[in-house]
Amino acid sequence: MARSIVLFAVAALSAAAVSVAPAGPALAQSAAPLQTPAPGSGPVTAPDEIRYCLCAHQTVDTLNARLATETKHHQEVQDRLAALDKQLADSKANVDVKQPDQVEAYRRLVEERERTMAEFYYDLTPQLQKLVAQYNAQTDSYNAFCTTRSLDAKALETVKANLTCPAQE
Repeated sequence: MARSIVLFAVAALSAAAVSVAPAGPALAQSAAPLQTPAPGSGPVTAPDEIRYCLCAHQTVDTLNARLATETKHHQEVQDRLAALDKQLADSKANVDVKQPDQVEAYRRLVEERERTMAEFYYDLTPQLQKLVAQYNAQTDSYNAFCTTRSLDAKALETVKANLTCPAQE
């Protein structure tokens, strides 16, 4: 049965440390989406359910790495914006309005700050919010099915030997 990859992060796995695995391609949708198996009781022995959890775990790790990277970039741009604000405030009093080159330099600094602000508020922040929402939803989904039951050791090793997860975009 074709199963889609779950695109959310695992709180239990990612809360301890940020994964250092390289971020994969966009994960908003999978080529062949997995459907979350119905929760049950006892150890999971069905290969499709074990495959689902293993692939969901991989997706969680990838989302976790992407979230760490995007959060770092967001902070760097926010810091750059603060530095530009300080630079503008510091230089404003020293600009001689009778010197066109000083006025032009100040204008370029204002334009750079405006571009950075637009990137931060209209691009980076919404992208990060969307990724956080994916991460949180994946965490909830993964935890609901995959962390409430143990995986049968023998079935787990069999599935791991031939594990193929749906491609992530």
